[in-house]
Amino acid sequence: MTHPNPSRTTGDHTMSRGVLLVSLIVGCYATSATMLNPAAQNYPTVDAAHVRIFTTFTELDRLGLEYVRVAIIHGEGKLDGLWTSDAGLFDAMKKKAADIGCNAVVLSVEAGAAGGERHGRQGDAIGVVVKDANWE
Repeated sequence: MTHPNPSRTTGDHTMSRGVLLVSLIVGCYATSATMLNPAAQNYPTVDAAHVRIFTTFTELDRLGLEYVRVAIIHGEGKLDGLWTSDAGLFDAMKKKAADIGCNAVVLSVEAGAAGGERHGRQGDAIGVVVKDANWE
């Protein structure tokens, strides 16, 4: 006996649920940017895969890199830690940085898993443009 509607087989339902789950996981982060440098609007967007993460400005300085601070980037998991991770939060922040032309972010100490009265994952970073970056 055949199923009355072949397009509604169990396999299709499983695939639909999988696509929905991936959509939810990808959309679990909200980011925003507060521009610090009015000239930042002139920076072209970059590929998020080429945005490098630093934990301190000292790292940039020790590497002898010249940079411009462009924006404060805020990111947070929208589901109070459900299906969110530090890596996902950092990736979302890198994407926001790339959208405004930054090729690096410097994380704040509090970026990542939240504790105390804060819920979910959230944090701030400074989006920067590193001049003559050679990691792309």
